[in-house]
Amino acid sequence: MKSSFYLTVLCILFSCYVLPISVFAMSDTLFIVKNITKEDAHFVFWETNKDSKFYKIVPDSKMNRFERDTYLESLNQLRSNKTVFKKFNLKGLAKEWIILQVYQGKICLYSPNDYYSHFMLQFTDSTMIYRSGEGPKAMPISQIQQVNPHHYEFIIKDRINKVEVNLVDKEKGIAVFTFNQTIVSNGHTETRIWHSFMIDKAKMRKVPFIVNYSLNSKAFELDFDEVDFSKTIQEKKLVLLKDHASDEKKAAMLATTSSSKLPPSCFIKHRKNIIPIIYGYITPELFEKSKKKLIYIGGDMLTGCDPKYYCTIDKIAF
Repeated sequence: MKSSFYLTVLCILFSCYVLPISVFAMSDTLFIVKNITKEDAHFVFWETNKDSKFYKIVPDSKMNRFERDTYLESLNQLRSNKTVFKKFNLKGLAKEWIILQVYQGKICLYSPNDYYSHFMLQFTDSTMIYRSGEGPKAMPISQIQQVNPHHYEFIIKDRINKVEVNLVDKEKGIAVFTFNQTIVSNGHTETRIWHSFMIDKAKMRKVPFIVNYSLNSKAFELDFDEVDFSKTIQEKKLVLLKDHASDEKKAAMLATTSSSKLPPSCFIKHRKNIIPIIYGYITPELFEKSKKKLIYIGGDMLTGCDPKYYCTIDKIAF
């Protein structure tokens, strides 16, 4: 009875002050997480309304003041370095791409609880714009090659120096993006490679949509499936490796209502001493928290599939 009362009150608050989210009051909504307390509420659910207000939260080509200033700063830096901008034809490739996730075998659009770890890409005729929590950054394109109708290669003049795009579902606009990043540290050069599913923004409503939303405080993100990207690219279809979420956590997340949520567990099942990983610019306050082991500083480069938690017992990020 209390949970129903709190849910009703929260729905009213959401509709009046945050977003007109009638979905929380619908009995047919498929919830993955529904945690309600007197102080807060955390919902993770499959959004089936194609006109949902949550689609407007997903980043698009419009920039707010902070993003515009960050983007212009990156352009000015390139111009001060006398960068030559070459113009290219994208040869029919979509210009705006949004990261996708795979949850329990389903590839889906994901609205995270914290958008700092979310990212999208934009292509112009001369640059790739990498948009993450740190704001959009312009990266000059020095070469584009269409290897075949499904495979494109971009040579970039930046820390990310090569991007490959492999279309695995043209109808839905889904592709595997492979990023090559060169890191130079203390005289040593290291190449880092990672993959992400991305979708043509114009077709984002063609895939299932998961929303992770909390009223007041930040909440944990979902654990997603691991994917064998090499086979996915080769076979042009989704190939899963394994679902690394623990059975214990799955049971907790699938509970329809709970007065409190369990903290995530590391790979060795510890639930104590789990702290969040913070990325981006670190303020003096955050630095003090890191010394007290309240947070773990994860650096300033985001890939879209970065670890979210750190176990201070086992010294592992996950």
